[in-house]
Amino acid sequence: MKFMIMTRIIALLVLLLPGWVAAQEAPAAAPALSAAPPATEASPAAASPSQMDLLDDQRQLLVGETVTYSVIEEREPAMGLVVGSDKKIDLPLLGKISVDGLTCRQAAKKIQVELEKDFFHHATVILKTGFTDSARGTISLWGEIRSPGTMSIPRDRVVTVVKAIMERGGFTENANKKGVVLRRLDPANPGEVLPAIIVDAAAIESTGDFSKDIEIKNGDTIMINSISASEAFFTITGEVNNPGMKAIPTTVSNLTVRQAIQMQAGGFTKWAKTKSVLLIRADDKLPPKERRVTIDASGWAEGTIKEDPLIRPGDTIKVDAKSISF
Repeated sequence: MKFMIMTRIIALLVLLLPGWVAAQEAPAAAPALSAAPPATEASPAAASPSQMDLLDDQRQLLVGETVTYSVIEEREPAMGLVVGSDKKIDLPLLGKISVDGLTCRQAAKKIQVELEKDFFHHATVILKTGFTDSARGTISLWGEIRSPGTMSIPRDRVVTVVKAIMERGGFTENANKKGVVLRRLDPANPGEVLPAIIVDAAAIESTGDFSKDIEIKNGDTIMINSISASEAFFTITGEVNNPGMKAIPTTVSNLTVRQAIQMQAGGFTKWAKTKSVLLIRADDKLPPKERRVTIDASGWAEGTIKEDPLIRPGDTIKVDAKSISF
């Protein structure tokens, strides 16, 4: 009996042993892979501000204010412009654009839209005021003064012609104090200059009567001639490479408009409207037709000179920008 039971147990073990051995030799099942975390959308990099976004957006542009204007894509130097009494600035390609109630940034974006309509695929317009918030503008002082150059007009006080000269070191020994020349932009005609104003600084200093002194304004130019009056001045504005107030050289007895533009203003810019250069005489006693002379300079580059009048002290040469149509 015991023998039969042992025989059955051994037989059962023989049947079960191969399966148990196979189970021990089988490789362990790989653990289930955990689900990959859901893909997240990459956060975009913070956009860096453009050059136009960095323009001033706090203070509105003012009438008579000087601004610098450039379009980066043109790769040309910045040009100076004046906000006219009509609250417009006169731009190459576009003509007059209103900046009424606009800041530099707002005006630049408005100009950008207009340029990209017909002239540029993309235009980066840079428009900046010519002075900081601590000033009301700038003036220029030239001639017989100890420290010539530009000067800021402070916001907190009134500055007159004589006071401005004193703040720049005063007159030189050769200064003609009786005939200080003040040139002022015409607010009714942007880019043009009013007739010269003569200030007798000698009388003001000797009497102490500063009521006869004149308050300076943004854009004014003060010119102090020498006692010998051997040097006189004129002004060139608009589309020339080096605009401003210029001295009539003592070595040149008859300086013409062509010589002044080519020798002292660096010639015309590519935007110059050479067919109608305007010469404005300083002598306001002349008849209107003689005081404003239009000159055709379109042939000067080829040597064709139709007219080339002489410049007189105090005269102004104005070169407008040409209109471009497509």
